[in-house]
Amino acid sequence: MAGLSGALVNQIWSVGGSESREDVSQMFLQPFLIYNWKSGAGLGGNFEWTQNWKAETTVIWFNPVISGVTSMAKQKVQLAVGPRLNLAAPDGAEADWGWRAVVVFLFPK
Repeated sequence: MAGLSGALVNQIWSVGGSESREDVSQMFLQPFLIYNWKSGAGLGGNFEWTQNWKAETTVIWFNPVISGVTSMAKQKVQLAVGPRLNLAAPDGAEADWGWRAVVVFLFPK
């Protein structure tokens, strides 16, 4: 079994522009963890956290997935599917849940 973990992080700020426009300070954080077996099967998940520091709002999704590697004709692909679970959102903006499906085209050396 092989594992992979990491994160995508960004923070944006407004630094100029019209005085009539609201200032921006917003962060996006996406930590992930994935385990893959030699068979091509995988299990993993990630969080998607958006934080608006100015409006003091938080949105967090958890996305667990199962995946597998297969071939479509001569092209290797990874297919993944899983639910999206809304863990936090501003009042009135909550979602119950959703689905995520992913197709990744693989180009091994």
